[in-house]
Amino acid sequence: MSTPPEPRHAAADHEPDASEESSLYARRSERSGFGAATLVSRPPEMWAGALFLALAALPLLVLGGILALQPGQFGTNVRDEITSSGASMSADTLLLLFRAGGVLLLAIAVALLVLTWRAVRPQRKARLGATVLAAVEAVGLAATMIITTPDAVSMGMLLLAVAGVVLLYLPRSEEFMYSGR
Repeated sequence: MSTPPEPRHAAADHEPDASEESSLYARRSERSGFGAATLVSRPPEMWAGALFLALAALPLLVLGGILALQPGQFGTNVRDEITSSGASMSADTLLLLFRAGGVLLLAIAVALLVLTWRAVRPQRKARLGATVLAAVEAVGLAATMIITTPDAVSMGMLLLAVAGVVLLYLPRSEEFMYSGR
C-alpha cells in the first residue's frame, strides 16, 4: 500500500515577479541548501564595471610607460623640443620630471587594474580602492580637459571610469558584494 504524495505548495511553484527580483540572489542561496554564507553568482554588472575600469586604465598604462621609459626616438624628440623651446629649467630636469610623472601614471594604472579585478571577487576594500583611484583619474582628466582642449580619448576614459564605478555599486552588485560575508 502506498501513501499519497504530499500536497504541493502553490507558493513554491510560482515564478518570481518584478517585485521579488531584488532578492533573486538571496533566493538562489536559500534554494542551494548551503545557507546565506554561500557565494552567489556574480551579476553581469560587476563584470561590465570591471571591464570599463580596465579600459579606462589602459591609456594611463601606455602613457605612463612611454613617459617613464622614454624609448628611442621619443626621448630624443622630447629632449630636442625642450631645448628648442627655451624653457627656464634644464632639459635633464624636465625629462626627469616627465619620468617621475610616467612612473606615477604607471603606478595608478596598475593599482587600478589590480584593485578592479580583485573587487569582482568580491572584496569590498578592493572596490573602495578602485573607486578612489577612478575618482583620482576622473579629477585628473577633468582638470586636463579644462586646461587643454578635450579630446576623444580623454572623454572616453572619463566616461568609462564613471560608468565602471556606477556599475560596481548598482543594487545587484551591492547584494553580491555583501552575500559573501
